[in-house]
Amino acid sequence: MKRKSVALIAHTKSRSRDHHLIQKSIIQAFSLLLLIIVLFLGCKKKKPDPPPPDPKSSEKTIQYFYFDVADNSTQLIEDIDGVVGADTITLSFNIGVNISNLKPRIIHTGRSISPASDLAQNFNNPLFYTVTAEDGSTKKYTIKIVWLKANQKVYVGSDDGNLYAINAHTGTQWWQYTTGGPIQSSPTVHNNTVYFGSNDKYLYAVDAYNGVLKWKYFTGSLIRSESPVISNGVVFITSSNGYPDGTLYAIDANTGVLKWSKHLESPTSPTLMDGKIFTTSFGGSTYCLNEIDGSVSWAKTIGLTTTNPAAVNNRLYLQESANPAEITCVDATNGTVIWNKSCETQRTSPTISDGIVYVSTSTSVPQYAEAYDAATGAFKWRYTIIQSGSSGPSVSSAPAVLGDYVFAGFHFGDFIALNKSTGTLAWKFAPSNGSGWFSNPTAANGIVYVGAYDNSFYAIDAVTGTRKWKFTTLGPVYSGPCVVDSDGMAFHAGTSGAKN
Repeated sequence: MKRKSVALIAHTKSRSRDHHLIQKSIIQAFSLLLLIIVLFLGCKKKKPDPPPPDPKSSEKTIQYFYFDVADNSTQLIEDIDGVVGADTITLSFNIGVNISNLKPRIIHTGRSISPASDLAQNFNNPLFYTVTAEDGSTKKYTIKIVWLKANQKVYVGSDDGNLYAINAHTGTQWWQYTTGGPIQSSPTVHNNTVYFGSNDKYLYAVDAYNGVLKWKYFTGSLIRSESPVISNGVVFITSSNGYPDGTLYAIDANTGVLKWSKHLESPTSPTLMDGKIFTTSFGGSTYCLNEIDGSVSWAKTIGLTTTNPAAVNNRLYLQESANPAEITCVDATNGTVIWNKSCETQRTSPTISDGIVYVSTSTSVPQYAEAYDAATGAFKWRYTIIQSGSSGPSVSSAPAVLGDYVFAGFHFGDFIALNKSTGTLAWKFAPSNGSGWFSNPTAANGIVYVGAYDNSFYAIDAVTGTRKWKFTTLGPVYSGPCVVDSDGMAFHAGTSGAKN
């Protein structure tokens, strides 16, 4: 009995020990599994927290503020760029420009701007533009208007023998100077002196302020449409009593004393470039002379012409009037022809602007204004002045360019403004009695000034074609006007439509 109990006890202990081992194994397995899970979770890459949202920008500046002429074609003739400061926008206009309904283009940072871009405003009133940033903060810009310059005086001759000084704003006479013959020469102004020629064979120098004579020089030949030019204190002028008579004069601008003269074959008005004088002849010759002493650098027979060449970028541009009629581009260094293009008969000089040659043809039916590439002679556009079947004599006004427009007048026709890029008509203006335009126009600071055969001289708005004023003389006005603005800048047509 005792042995059995001992065995039972031993068996019980053995079972207890096995149970304990099983529990221990279970615990160990669970612990191992838990460790594996922990290790697995620990090795797994933790997903990062999402970044905080970017702060809203506080940027609120106006970068560009400008007026595009395409958006404001009834008020402007060229683009206007505003100057953006720390908190101001300065807009500069020539006096006389209508700013009551202008549409700006605005480039800015920030969320919005008020008033909005492309919204027309009256800039005569105080104006502010406010930019709002993304964070809601704002910045205000004040519009500042600066009036730059305006045409002050205009000088023009008439067949009545008078040179007139006229208020460029109102058209009222300031003074007049009387010569002994018609004045068809286009005057120029330099150092408060007006220089011009007369059919009485004199070159005149008159005080631009009061019309008092400073000096006059007798050339011995008629000065008709020939116009003076000035360089380095010397006035250059040509005169002629008829083909082949003719002389080019170099006269001291201050004293009226002759420096040198050169007999040439009926020379046209001189054109100056880089110390050289260029003139053409009705006989077909083109001359290049040194402005210091009048020595001839070269002379070549290029073509029959009655008008002076235009000169730019070491090239000359001539309009040959017959046999055949051509536009010719010449190397100013040696007279070599670079290109030429056949065209209708012409009696006006070419005008060059932004790489384009503008000309007026002079056939009776029809008449044209044309544009050619200055570098290659490639045809750009043509505008017909008088349709086939109409009547009318030849063109006499050389083109003038201002902003986006080219201007020209025609015998017994209209004075016209064309888009200089496309040749499309912008406007036309007729003289009071339907007579023609013989004067070469001068365009400056938004106004075109031109004389007519109706004894009148006109100031015309360059954008709209409306008449500003009319000044009446006692004879036809062939003379191209010279305009002086508030900066003292002189603009004149000359015989080539060029602006000096």
